[in-house]
Amino acid sequence: MDNDSVPNDDSGSLEHQACYIYTPTSEAVSPKKRRATSSSRTQHSKREKIDATDRKTAKTQAYGFPTLLRNSESEDAVKARYQALEKLWSDVERRTNDVLAQVNGETLQAVSNFVHQAGPDLYGEKLPTGLILTGPNIAAHRSLFEQIESRIQNVDKHGRVAILTSKDSTNLKNVLKKAIRAITEIQSGLDDEDEVVEAKPGRSTARYNYDPEIIQDWCSLHPDAKVVIAVQDTEAFDPAVLVDLITILHQYLAKIPFVLLLGIATSEDLFYEKIPYSIGILLNGDRFDVQRFEQSMEQVFNEAVLSPRSLLKLGPRVADLIFDRQKDFTRSVGTFITELKYAYMSHFYANALSIILTFAEDDKAMTELLSNTHCEAIRNLPSFRNLVESTLLTFPWRASDLLTSNTILKSAVLSASRECQRYSNNLAEAISLFRKIQSIVSPHQANDIPAYELYSRVLLGEFTTRPAFRDAMLTAKKLSSERFHLLVRTLAELPSELSSTFAESAAKIHTLQSEKSTSSLVSGFMLPESHRTSVKSGRVRLDELKSGMTSQDTEYSKIVMSTLETLESYFKERFKPYTNLFLHEIFFYDLRSPHSQVFSAKPRPSIERALSRPSDYLGCECCGKDAEDGDGAGIEGTQPYTALLYQLYLESPALIGIYDLWSAFRVVTLGEKADEESDEDDEEEKALQAQFYRSLSELRYLGFVKYSKKKTDHLVKLAWKGL
Repeated sequence: MDNDSVPNDDSGSLEHQACYIYTPTSEAVSPKKRRATSSSRTQHSKREKIDATDRKTAKTQAYGFPTLLRNSESEDAVKARYQALEKLWSDVERRTNDVLAQVNGETLQAVSNFVHQAGPDLYGEKLPTGLILTGPNIAAHRSLFEQIESRIQNVDKHGRVAILTSKDSTNLKNVLKKAIRAITEIQSGLDDEDEVVEAKPGRSTARYNYDPEIIQDWCSLHPDAKVVIAVQDTEAFDPAVLVDLITILHQYLAKIPFVLLLGIATSEDLFYEKIPYSIGILLNGDRFDVQRFEQSMEQVFNEAVLSPRSLLKLGPRVADLIFDRQKDFTRSVGTFITELKYAYMSHFYANALSIILTFAEDDKAMTELLSNTHCEAIRNLPSFRNLVESTLLTFPWRASDLLTSNTILKSAVLSASRECQRYSNNLAEAISLFRKIQSIVSPHQANDIPAYELYSRVLLGEFTTRPAFRDAMLTAKKLSSERFHLLVRTLAELPSELSSTFAESAAKIHTLQSEKSTSSLVSGFMLPESHRTSVKSGRVRLDELKSGMTSQDTEYSKIVMSTLETLESYFKERFKPYTNLFLHEIFFYDLRSPHSQVFSAKPRPSIERALSRPSDYLGCECCGKDAEDGDGAGIEGTQPYTALLYQLYLESPALIGIYDLWSAFRVVTLGEKADEESDEDDEEEKALQAQFYRSLSELRYLGFVKYSKKKTDHLVKLAWKGL
C-alpha cells in the first residue's frame, strides 16, 4: 500500500485499526549520521578486498581456496588442491550413492510387486495396505519413500504415488488436496483455497479440488494404473485424519484402485492399537522390513572410508566424534556423508600438502609440483621428526640427507605415499577378516560392534589388547570341529595373503575328519560339558579328555593352535598405530576442532556474538571501527539496527522502559541531530521508528525480551549474555 493511497481521516480512525502497513516514500532519506557513512554499508568485505598488486591472489580466489604457506604457494598448487577435492570427493559421492541405491533394493522390489498384484482378486473388498517398518531412523524415512515413489512411478510404472507427511494432516481437506495434486498433477489453487476444478469432457458438473472423484476421472484415462497413497510418518500423523482418510479410500475402492502404504517407526502392534477396530478390519496386506541403520551405515562406511579407492581416511579422533554423534543423536547415513564431505573440504582447503594425494599414483607430476616451500613444510611435520629420529640411530647419513636435500626428501615422500596406501589397504583387509571371524564365532557380538566402531581402536593400535579381540580368539579356539572347519573354509575364500594357508588347513581338517569317521574331531582346548565348575574338576575333565584323544584329535589340536597363532600375528602386524607412518597427517584427516565447532552447534553464543560483534560476520569497516581499540565490541551508530539495539539492551536493567530504550537508540543513531526538536511529520523520524520497532520485534522473536504484564510500556529482560 502506498502512502498516497491511504484516505485522509480527520477522526483518527487509523489509530484503532488492527494493522498498519508502512511503505517508505522515495523521498525518505537516512539520518545524517548514517548518510555521512552510508558508503560504508555497501563497501566490500575486508576478506573480499584484493590488492591490485597481487595478481596471483586474485587468480587463486577464483577457486575459492586461499594461498597458503605464507602466501608463497603457487597458483598451480592452489589449483591442484581444488581439483583434487573435486576429483576425489566426486568419486566417493558417486560410490556412496550407488550403495544407498542398493541398500533397500529388496524392500523396494517387494513393495513394487505388492502394488502391482494388489487388487480385488487377491484382497476382495478390503483396502490393500502395506506396512513398511522403517525403524527409528526418522532422518532416512524421506529418502526411502522417495525411492519407493521413483520405483513405482518411473521404473516399474505401476501407477502414481502421493506421499503424505504429518505436516499435511492438519485436516482431511488438505490431505485430499495434496493427494489429488500428486496423482493428477493439477497444481491450481493453494492449500487454503477451495478452488473449483473444471468439468471433464462428458461430465456436466465441476468439482472442488479436494473431491476424490477427480482421481476417478484420471483413472478413466489410465485404466491400468494404481493409485498409491503413502503416509511417510504414521505415528506423527493425526489419528483422526488418518481414520477418515482410510474410510474414504475404502469407500472409493470399487471405483479407484487405491493402495495404501504406511511407514511405521515403532511396531505393527502399536499401530493397530492407535486405530479403531472398525478401521483395522478394513485393511489387508503385507508387512515389509527395512534394512537396519547399522547395516546401512557399515556398507556406506566400508565404501567411503575403507575402500582402497578412497585415498583420504578419517583419523581416530574425528571418527570417534562423528560416530558418537551418530550413536547419540543423528543416526543418519546422510549426516555421515555430510560430515565426511566436510572433512575432505577442510583437509584440502587448509592443508597445502594435500596436493600429495592428487598425484599419489603419478610420481613424476608429484616431484615437479612439490616446491622448496612444500619441502620445508614437510620437514615441520611431526611424522617427519619421528622418521629422522628413527633413521638417525641406524643410518645417520640418511637422516642428514633428508634434512638438507630436497631431492632425497621427495623420494622419501614417494615411498611414504605408497606405504600409507599399503597400510590403508591392509587395514581394510584385516578389519574385513576380523568381522568375518566375529560373524561365525559370536554372531551377537558382530551385530553389536560394527566395523566403524572398531575403526578408531584399530588405528590407535589398541585393538589387539581389547576384550573383544581376546574373546574372539578364545572362542574360536573352543569351537567344535564342524564350526572351526566352517571358519577356516570361510577365511580361505576371502581375498587375503593368508587364503592359501587357510585352504591348506581346511583340507587337512577334512582329511582328519574322514579318517575318524566314528565321531567328530576333538581338540585339547574343548572341555566336555559338566555342571561342576571348580578348578579341580576342570583339570580332571581336561585330563580325561586328553587321555581319550586319538592321533587325529592330536593333529587337529595342532592345526587349531597354529591357525590361531597365525591369525594373532597377522592382526598384530596389520593393526599397528597409524602414527608410525611418515606423512600420516596427509593421508589421515584427524582435526577434531572444525567438526566439533560446525556439527555441534551452539546457537546462543553464535547469536550473541553476531549481535555484539557484527564485524566478525560482516567484515565491513563501518561495523569494525572499534576492533582496533579492543575486543571489537561497542556501540556504534553505523552498526545494524538490531545489533545496536541489542547492545543497548545489555546495558539496561531487568525491567526496560520502551521509551527510554527508544531515546537511547535515537541518540546513538542520529548523533548530533538527536538534540534537535523532532517533528511528527518528519519522514526520517518515522523511518527510524519503524527500524526501532522492527529490531525490537527481532529481539523478542529471539527470546531476549517480552512485554511486561504489570507495566504495558515496559519490557522484561529474559536473557543475560554469557549465562
